[in-house]
Amino acid sequence: MLQSITSSCTTEKSHGVPSIGYSSEALRQDLERVTKIWRNFQSSRARDAVYSYLAAIFALVEWWAIDKRAISRARLALRLRSIEVSEEIEPFAAVIVATSHPAKLDKRMISKWSRVLRYAAEYKTKSEPLQQFIKRKGGLNACAARYARRLGRWAA
Repeated sequence: MLQSITSSCTTEKSHGVPSIGYSSEALRQDLERVTKIWRNFQSSRARDAVYSYLAAIFALVEWWAIDKRAISRARLALRLRSIEVSEEIEPFAAVIVATSHPAKLDKRMISKWSRVLRYAAEYKTKSEPLQQFIKRKGGLNACAARYARRLGRWAA
């Protein structure tokens, strides 16, 4: 198994980093998996149901980031879903848009969840589960506010 993974690696000239092959079909399947988690979250009445959806997004974008392809894959994800792609793209927000129902989320919620995930990407340890990290930091709203203060547009 490991040999098949390593043999599928190629070196990208622009980054000099091993790149794991990832087809459009694999991306489509990943988006479907996250969309299914979105649907489960939407049908649940559990207070913490959002964390499974956010964790799925977080894991997917972090995987892309390790491969140095988060922005290009986020752009492709939006194209695969026939969603207009703007010049500036934020990978977490792109996956939220590509996997959720547009009538259920407004741009403020997409922005908030994206800030939470960007904050976690910067400060969460690999071993700590996303839900535990967010709760330890005060919840979704607190993490979004922390991101804005420390890393966002209001950062010094």
